[in-house]
Amino acid sequence: MTVQQFKRNAGWDRLGLVWLAALTIALWATGVAMHTYTRESAMDLPLWQENLQRWATVSHGALTWLFCIMVGRWIWPHATQIWRSRAQWWKWVSGMATASVGAMLSLAGLGLLYGPAAWHETLATTHWWVGLLWPMICGLHAWRRIYKRR
Repeated sequence: MTVQQFKRNAGWDRLGLVWLAALTIALWATGVAMHTYTRESAMDLPLWQENLQRWATVSHGALTWLFCIMVGRWIWPHATQIWRSRAQWWKWVSGMATASVGAMLSLAGLGLLYGPAAWHETLATTHWWVGLLWPMICGLHAWRRIYKRR
């Protein structure tokens, strides 16, 4: 990718966008599957649903690490390039909102893994609702760019 293409695409390339979309959709789907078959009722679930819930939990964790690798590769060039160009306030504000909500989602997820049991219900609720909405927030952030390309 040339410097001009890099600037025109705000630090993203097609592979990065594909990975972002695929991982976001996969994290969303595994999160919904985990939430649908809650652990409190795991003993009452048929074997196939118990296995689906277990598979979703393991997949969600593994996909999270892949997402972190993706963030390290593609988000940082994007963020450093856009950080300097605050003249386009909508892009900058929507990017900061997207990053902030993503950070909230990540911190709630880490809290679910490593936080005290007393926090679990609050963090689970936060992680669930923020996780449901975050892909839409990402889409709103990128909407103008996607729309202009067509």
